[in-house]
Amino acid sequence: MRTFLFIFLLLSTPCLAQQSNGIIFQSGLSWLQIQTKAKAEKKYIFVDTYTTWCIPCKQMAAEIFPQKEVGDFFNSNFINFKVQIDRSKSDSYAVKKAYSDAKLIKETYKISAYPTYLFFNPEGELVHSIIGTSSGKEFIVKARQALDPSTQYTKLRKEFEEGRRDTAFLKLLIRISRSVNDMMNLPKYRKSYLETQVDLLTPQNIRLIAQSISSSKDIGYNVLINYPEKVDEVIGARWRNDLINDIAFDEYILPKIRLGGKKEIYPGGMAGYVGELNKSIDWVALNDSLQVKFNERADRLLLDAKTHYFRYNNDWGNLNKTLLQYVSQHQNTEIYIISDWLQYFTSFCKESKYLEDVLIWARNVQSNIEDPTAIKNYGLVLYKVGKKEQAIAMLLKCQNLLPKPDESITALIAKIKNGQKIDQH
Repeated sequence: MRTFLFIFLLLSTPCLAQQSNGIIFQSGLSWLQIQTKAKAEKKYIFVDTYTTWCIPCKQMAAEIFPQKEVGDFFNSNFINFKVQIDRSKSDSYAVKKAYSDAKLIKETYKISAYPTYLFFNPEGELVHSIIGTSSGKEFIVKARQALDPSTQYTKLRKEFEEGRRDTAFLKLLIRISRSVNDMMNLPKYRKSYLETQVDLLTPQNIRLIAQSISSSKDIGYNVLINYPEKVDEVIGARWRNDLINDIAFDEYILPKIRLGGKKEIYPGGMAGYVGELNKSIDWVALNDSLQVKFNERADRLLLDAKTHYFRYNNDWGNLNKTLLQYVSQHQNTEIYIISDWLQYFTSFCKESKYLEDVLIWARNVQSNIEDPTAIKNYGLVLYKVGKKEQAIAMLLKCQNLLPKPDESITALIAKIKNGQKIDQH
């Protein structure tokens, strides 16, 4: 009888999802019951919203949540609750039981990026949120903001939407927005701060311009165009030119190579393109118009247009031709352009006949001493086309350029020596 009573109590009593020293999550309670419990105990609520396919979610659960320091802070300050937002065939009974709560939380709080962490006051009102991963110490700092009304992000956002624009407030809003990784709204806050400034040429304001600008109509665009020397002293010529070229691409080129084309920014800062690719582009006409409108930037913008188009068409042949033509015509092609496309081919191209062509337009990497990553990727292409000894030589060169030995490079060299397959996603 005692055994039966013990089992009955165990099954009928809400339990805690234990992690030896880390965050203790409530289990066996519905979202409504969690809110009721928080109100009765006058405690804040921490909610971990995750999905089964989210790798950063798994990293946080495996590496950050179990930390003693993290557990001590969250267990003493919050009622901790986690909910799986997606559904899978292998879901446990407990996860299935929470399907309706998951749907309610996702729709109510408009969750579209993972991991998203929500913080509620004892009354059940959302006061703070964090997107993305953090170290243990960083996560505690960000979560502590939820307990202080002066740094609660939901409250700050509401004040902004209601029209508050004093400089001190905007500085705080920018700091907290950056802390919680709200990359969708952060540029808006930075632009609002810049609108309060008389002198846009201070180093701080130039950095804010670089971090927020996305349109030729934005405040600060003319600073990039008219004061290149001052801007380059703060952020460098590469960043300035990339900003101008990106804006030109988004506003002028994208609508021509995609039907209704535009760039969209997603929660967490990721960007994507929408609009069907135009199947009848007149590249000669586009080049002529770029030469007239953008002058010295025209060739680089045409490169961006063609590589974007051929990349999304999986047209490796024309992608190679475009890069070879550009590099041949521009002997001093910036190494980072070559490096970026080397990385792309190494990661996604599986056909050796196209990788052979990569070795031609990227050959200048062999004499480069500035970009170890480019050298590594050139070495990987060499290996994928069967040039094993040359590949090892390039990876050793990469290793020698680094301030200290990189274990991942050592592992790659070992795999190549053993003839093992290498995946670079």
